[in-house]
Amino acid sequence: TEMALLMQQLGATDALNLDGGSSTNLVLGGQLLNRIPDTAAPVHNGLGVFRR
Repeated sequence: TEMALLMQQLGATDALNLDGGSSTNLVLGGQLLNRIPDTAAPVHNGLGVFRR
């Protein structure tokens, strides 16, 4: 895909390309940072990024 080629060109060895659909949530410090549409599907899984 275009994203895979771009990441290779940038020198990435590992990358994720996640769906940014209507059910996408961004939470920081326990606070939801983006507005979720009323029609959004429930979020059944997630990816956490934590500082060590």
